[in-house]
Parts: sequence; structure tokens; C-alpha cells
Amino acid sequence: MKFLSSIFSSETLRLKDVGVSPLTGGFLVCLLLLAIAEVGMRAVLPESHKPRGSWHNLELRDQAEQLREMKDVDVMFAGSSIAAVNIPPVAFDSAASELGYELDSFNAGIRGCNYSCIAAGFKHMFLPLQEPKKVILIVAPVDLNEANESVIRRSEDFIRTFNNESYVAALIDVFRHLYVFGFRAEIKDFIVSQKWNFEPSLIGEKGHIDMGYEPRNRYQYKFRFEEKGRIVKDLSRMIDDLQSRGIKVAILPGLVDGSIREMMSKEETDEFAIILSKLAKKHEIELYRADDLVPDDEKFIDQFHLNTGAAHKYAASLAEKIYKQ
Repeated sequence: MKFLSSIFSSETLRLKDVGVSPLTGGFLVCLLLLAIAEVGMRAVLPESHKPRGSWHNLELRDQAEQLREMKDVDVMFAGSSIAAVNIPPVAFDSAASELGYELDSFNAGIRGCNYSCIAAGFKHMFLPLQEPKKVILIVAPVDLNEANESVIRRSEDFIRTFNNESYVAALIDVFRHLYVFGFRAEIKDFIVSQKWNFEPSLIGEKGHIDMGYEPRNRYQYKFRFEEKGRIVKDLSRMIDDLQSRGIKVAILPGLVDGSIREMMSKEETDEFAIILSKLAKKHEIELYRADDLVPDDEKFIDQFHLNTGAAHKYAASLAEKIYKQ
């Protein structure tokens, strides 16, 4: 440490000889090191990677920019990646149009979140940009799961981001243009793993996330639902907030494949269904029944997400079911 301090001392750098104080010299050295690190980062990272700024990830920023450019949104889908991936608004709108309903819908699904996080993100990110006529809440068992600690921790990270004071978010958005700041999370991860890990933005049209056809990993899950727990309460408060704004709300059970249904005991399956029914009754909103639309397991690329073609077919079938009623 003594050796390092001597290297960066004003005496060693002979800053006194040009009339620079030790304090100013240290500041200049820091700026020089920062500039070197910045140039190095920009040389190493591909142009496609951009700093996330005050948002939890770049994907959310891309979604918000798409919504900002839309004029009037009739239907907005809210939920986790199960909403974001499985319902392409373009397919939904096209099917509705064939039935005589001209709609402009948007998918505001947020990947990696439970409903505590989804409620916060929807309120702080999407509603200030657009208040749709109707919100369809896509709710799957994993979205209310109190047993998945990793999702709960990640959701808390998202929530802290959404709740940033406006001036804090503004400062972060200014400093994000510095790669050494904007990619601070990735740099920290690189120091540990010696690998660059980036979350690419997969945003397609109208907020839809297209995951393609490549199979993904499948995992074992434990489930616990708490009717009076925080996640369900946050979902209920979200419905209250939407209704107070004059926005119509409906609930649609989210898609899962057969392996997830097998992992859940009968008691857990019943408990989840009861929670959705009670929410619908409490808030006097519609609970769509679409079990007949669930695709075969081979249409899923993992336990929750459909491949691109199956997602378009599902969204079209969903529109037909809703608007033929």
C-alpha cells in the first residue's frame, strides 16, 4: 500500500514542479485513470451493448420508448415474462380486427418479476406514459410464489429502481453515458466470474419479447401461495389503483407447461385458483377461463414460454375468445 501511494503521490509525478497541488494532482490522476478505463471499456464492449441507466435493465427502457411513441392504447397486458413472451400484441390486434374490433394493444410484461415488482413497475414506468382503456393481468403460479427467494430478491432490486427519486434517476441517466458507471454491475460480475454477462434486449413490436424457438433450461420449483401475503396484497392494490383511474381490469391465468402443473400439489393448485377467484370477486372484475387454449408442451421452449409461432397463435385465439363472448 505504501508503494502504491508513492506511485501516485505528487512528488513521484513531479506535479509540484509545474505548480500543481497534491490535491489537484490526485484529482487529475483519477481523471486520467478514469479516461483510460473508459476508453478500454468502449474498445472491448460490442456496440450493441448499452448502459442500463436508472432502469433495472435496457429492455425496460426499450419497452417504455415504444409505449411513449404510441398514441392511444386500448388494451395493455401486464405480468411477468409469461405475459411478455406469450402474447404478441400484433397477433392479438389482428385477430380482434377480423372480428370487427379495431384495437391498439401493448405488452407491458416485465421479465424476472413477481407481482410486487410488476405492480411497482406498471405504476411508475408505464402508467405515466399511457393510461389504457383496459388492462389484462396475466397471473401465473410463479408470479405469486412466496417460495422462490431468488425471484423475490430480484423483484426487490427492480422495485428499488422504480422507486428512485426523480433527481436520483436523472443523475444516474447522466452518468450512465460513462461506461465505467453504466456497466458497473457487469464489471462487478466480470471481476468474480471472469466473463462478460449481458442481458440483451429482446423487445419486438409493441413491447412483445420474442424468445424464438431455441429450447431453454428447465428447473424444479417449490410453491407457496399466501392469500394474505405481500405479493397478493400488492396485486390487489394494483387493481385498486387501476380502477381508481377508471381503467377496466380483467385477470387471465398465465400459461405453464405440464411439468409445472405436475410439480404443484392438488392443494397448491386449488389454492392458486381460489386466490384468483377471490380477487376477481373482491374487485368485481372478469376472470377469463382459457384452459382450452393452453398449447401442447412441445410448443413451449421452457416451462413458461411459447415459441414464436405458438405465441402468435395463442394471442390470436385469446382475442377470438374474448371478443366473441
